[in-house]
Amino acid sequence: MINVVIPAAGEATRLKPLTSNCSKAMVRVHGKPTIEYIVESIYKSVFDVAEIVIVDGKHNDIRDWASKSKYKNITCVKQGSLRGPRDAILCGIDKLKDESLPLVVWLGDAIILEEDLPLGIDFLLTKKVDDHFAWCMWDGKKFYNKPKETIQNASALVGLYSFSNGERAARAFSETDGYDISDALEIYGDFNNMNTEKWYDIGDIASYNKTCATFLTFKAREFNSFEYDSELNVVTKIPKHKDEFAVRTIMN
Repeated sequence: MINVVIPAAGEATRLKPLTSNCSKAMVRVHGKPTIEYIVESIYKSVFDVAEIVIVDGKHNDIRDWASKSKYKNITCVKQGSLRGPRDAILCGIDKLKDESLPLVVWLGDAIILEEDLPLGIDFLLTKKVDDHFAWCMWDGKKFYNKPKETIQNASALVGLYSFSNGERAARAFSETDGYDISDALEIYGDFNNMNTEKWYDIGDIASYNKTCATFLTFKAREFNSFEYDSELNVVTKIPKHKDEFAVRTIMN
């Protein structure tokens, strides 16, 4: 069994106007809230989930969703003052009934569609990226928060942190006053590095639109594909076989 803490209290200013009147975790991708993708992915990887604690902010939409969800072991707690992601995670940990269980921290804006994730062992989920300056980078030994230069042999942390020892994780998050999650990760100790290509970002409008275009391709009939142009902010639907019928159908 595992515990899960989902920090989702941030203001998400880069995603406005989508987050003007709702939480970032409730922004919908193809009609489904981001938080629902996360909870579904957790249950696809682990059968026994002791508790899921969601740390929410000024809106009540996440707890409204949780009250209607088919998953009944979800509780919500307010972070209060927004003192960063490490503090939000600690707020969630403090709400857990049994801190001795393995702990999974899953950021409330991280859609990850990997199957059979080994949740409950010590690992960090990462992805190779080009723009190191925009992420917390990790080379397996040291963490670099939004470095000004490219870090050799480093990958970006994408929002999924798994701890085999829940009590040690709780101490790590409480023993630092730092703003960033990496402050607690350094205290906790060693992790395995697990790379993914199935993480989808909704951090800003351009990333959100790119993710929506990608998900459209997942759902499209096999002869259609979707592409996103970030400069024009346009999603284009393209028939793979450019026969007259397919083109006419899209035009209609």
